[in-house]
Amino acid sequence: MKKGVLEFLVLLCLSKETQYGYSLLQRLNKRIPISERTLYSILHRLEKKSCLMINYRLSSKGPKRKYYKVTVTGEKDLMI
Repeated sequence: MKKGVLEFLVLLCLSKETQYGYSLLQRLNKRIPISERTLYSILHRLEKKSCLMINYRLSSKGPKRKYYKVTVTGEKDLMI
């Protein structure tokens, strides 16, 4: 699958709700096989392109979780 398609799918999933990386990975893996490494590379790339915003939240099961949310720039990318 091409890199642009995966980026689009990640943005699409995150446009519906803010999620942390592992929950996003589980959601995507229900439809397409994607490795943890690939997902986090995409998330990092989208963050650098200002398509994603990061928010840290406390977790009852360990350290803070990094939640990803689509920005206005990311929403514009979805409309292309």
